[in-house]
Amino acid sequence: GKRPGEVIVQTFQPEEGSIQAASSHDYVSFFKKVIPLRKERGYPPYSRLILLLLTHHREELVASGASSLALFIKKGLKGKEIKLLGPAPAPLLRLKQAYRYQMLLKGRDQQKIAAVLGPAIDQWKHSSKGGVRLYIEVDPQQFV
Repeated sequence: GKRPGEVIVQTFQPEEGSIQAASSHDYVSFFKKVIPLRKERGYPPYSRLILLLLTHHREELVASGASSLALFIKKGLKGKEIKLLGPAPAPLLRLKQAYRYQMLLKGRDQQKIAAVLGPAIDQWKHSSKGGVRLYIEVDPQQFV
């Protein structure tokens, strides 16, 4: 924007190359440092991430709902190049009176991810009880 802002970065490695490049607004150096790591580890833009966030005002229900959805997803993963990370409590476990659990699907092909996720969600909806809500975010910018 036209007005300067202020960014605070908390890190244990302030000397790390990507932190130095970002702090000096050196986009080209930042890109050259980060993009090979993203490729090596299979992160966007070399893969797709799907964040599944489940919420409910009772923690035991959201934990149970997340576990059952994960089981349905795992059934569809056999032979696919997709990883399921989680479920686990969200970094902010409780927000606005609701407990939050999340999981992440990671894979190169969004169509393959959708082919696994769609049926799993359908099964979960038919088996789910208790009003657990599910939010889906494709290529999330943050995990809160």
